Amino acid sequence: NDGDIIEVIVSFKENNTLNIVNESSITTKYYENNIIAEIKSIKKPNIKLSNANHSVKGNNGFTVTAKVKTDDKNITLLKQGNQYVLGIDLYNHPYFILNGLIVTSEEIISSKYETTITAVKENNGIIKIYINGEISNSKYKVENKDYEIIEDDIIINNINGSLTDIKVY
Repeated sequence: NDGDIIEVIVSFKENNTLNIVNESSITTKYYENNIIAEIKSIKKPNIKLSNANHSVKGNNGFTVTAKVKTDDKNITLLKQGNQYVLGIDLYNHPYFILNGLIVTSEEIISSKYETTITAVKENNGIIKIYINGEISNSKYKVENKDYEIIEDDIIINNINGSLTDIKVY
């Protein structure tokens, strides 16, 4: 079921490079279609997209995406406590913050057109920001590889304009 804890156990003597491998396991939450939280559109300000027990946890990679159409500046679109933030800066550039590292897009958000902003934290620690499916910028901080994200509520802020198709996975 969605949100259940699952354990994956790997057990074999030799891998394809002939290295001896001991039994290993990981425990993680199962999310249907890998979607932790999502909402099509919001109607009121500062809504809780999901509770802490249904949020990003651990040091694995994750993705946050939303469609935006606004002239608002210096705003947070979505955040999970103090763990990560997706927003728009003072100059209308989308940004993503993780563990003190900020990656900012060169593109400008406007109410003239809808823009899909996607932020990614990869397992190797790199963070990236995509605009309409195209990479816009990336930054690396070696500590982000093992940075443990703590479960917390995922909050969405309302904006003047539209904020739709929000997903965390």
